[in-house]
Amino acid sequence: MTDNVVIALSCGTDNPNRSARAFHLATIAHKEGKNVTVFLLDEGVYLGKKGLADNLKAATGDVADDLIAYLQAHEVPILVCTPCGRRR
Repeated sequence: MTDNVVIALSCGTDNPNRSARAFHLATIAHKEGKNVTVFLLDEGVYLGKKGLADNLKAATGDVADDLIAYLQAHEVPILVCTPCGRRR
């Protein structure tokens, strides 16, 4: 079994529950000692822009901005699909 986890996020502010949940799962995996990478593509690339995840909240109450701050503080790579980013 591998300790590598890639979370691919293809939705953005159009689906706050799924978007926040992806960052939540990445945070949990990191806290469990996994090597995590988050990959933003399609609409998910919008979340790479500062401030767009500020009010993104899952139905469970998880706030994407808080989860992203955790991932950044722990130097978890958050990658953006280059062609997707150029188109948006």
